[in-house]
Amino acid sequence: MLETDPSSEEHLNSMAAGTETSASHKTGSGGTTAQLQPNSLLGSHSAGHCPGDTSFDFPAWSGLEMLARRATALEEQNAREGNTEGTQPQATLHDCLGLLERRVDTSDSPASPRSSETASAHDPDELCIDVLGGISGSLLCTISGVDSCWRGRDLKAHIEHVTGVDVSRQRLLLDSSILHDAQLLEELFLACSTTLQVSMLQIDENRCQLLKGLACREISFNDLGQEQREDRELALVAVQASQGRALEHAGQALKKDRDLVLVAVRRNGLSLRHADVQLRQEDQEVVLTAVQECGLALEHVVGDLRGCREVVLCAVRGNGSAARFARVALKQNPSLALEVVRANYEATPHLPEELFLDRGFMLAVLEANGLALQHLGEAVRRDVEAVLTAVRSSAQALCFADRGLLYSTSFAIQAVEANALALQYLPEASRVNPEVSAAAARENDAFLARLNIPHGLQQ
Repeated sequence: MLETDPSSEEHLNSMAAGTETSASHKTGSGGTTAQLQPNSLLGSHSAGHCPGDTSFDFPAWSGLEMLARRATALEEQNAREGNTEGTQPQATLHDCLGLLERRVDTSDSPASPRSSETASAHDPDELCIDVLGGISGSLLCTISGVDSCWRGRDLKAHIEHVTGVDVSRQRLLLDSSILHDAQLLEELFLACSTTLQVSMLQIDENRCQLLKGLACREISFNDLGQEQREDRELALVAVQASQGRALEHAGQALKKDRDLVLVAVRRNGLSLRHADVQLRQEDQEVVLTAVQECGLALEHVVGDLRGCREVVLCAVRGNGSAARFARVALKQNPSLALEVVRANYEATPHLPEELFLDRGFMLAVLEANGLALQHLGEAVRRDVEAVLTAVRSSAQALCFADRGLLYSTSFAIQAVEANALALQYLPEASRVNPEVSAAAARENDAFLARLNIPHGLQQ
């Protein structure tokens, strides 16, 4: 075993409590980055563990990894700067490896949880979790040294390590609530001291296989019996695996389950059509989540929310065609109609035609987004004022202007004066016209350099 300088060990332990987590450090004046791989480092120094051992996946291993990285950085810093006499000795990589080796040798794995036999010796300030039998209420094990950053899945992995109960068969309950895999334990310890009690239920092997089959889509949720399709746990797994589509086959009571519906519409906004009508009519969060994922989900919104400004704009940003499902009263409001066009010019053809009879509104739409010109009539595309208004907003709007205008020298000059970038959208005959190119040069001196205009025309 490597020998570690005692004067450095205290320094190493203090480093472990630090907040620096950087995995790389600067070396030398050249500023190159060297990255230390902890598994490859410990593969040659740790006793009885190979780099591929899955036991190193426990969260506590990250603390040892940090020690190795920080010790390496300090060692190189000492080499560059040198330690003067009388200063506190710094930890070296050699010291760090010795400490890591002793920690590995004194446990079954780097993150080995302590069982109930050793629980009585834990620090009173250390976080612990007592795992009780869900039916018997007897103590199954105690997990000591719990990190508040763990999630439910990490706790399950430690319980499996101690009890041998497979993670997939564990159902952990805190009071009457299920502890979900992604849930942070920190949230649980906020409401108690340093010891927490959870109950563990073990599901039977057949149900475990059913859940796995649904998760990997080897079993179709639609093929299950009515009773199973009303089982929330089975429905949740199926919804997640099917990108929300399995909600269609869930029991009617589950279609009213707000949390389950949110899971579905986050994955597929169009799954909103399978949710209970009350959620589609009254729950703005569910509706917004759905239209944000897919704007066309606005079709399945019921009641006043279909006329809600926030909901409609959110839907239109994702898909301009969603505007056709908005309440007519909302679209007839000129100011709100302009907001819709600003959000997505593709919504233009879905606005009421009578709005565009007002020339002021039509010009305001083109000013808001010039590309809306493509959705307006031939008369507007021949209108010089309308086209120039669109070009100021977007030079690309020239692509939708009447072709007769584009070959007019006077119009071409006005267009490049309105937006020098418009030159690239004019016909070649207009682009090489000295008057037109000179007007573009006056508008933007740098523009000619970006276009392949003959050098003689730049005068």
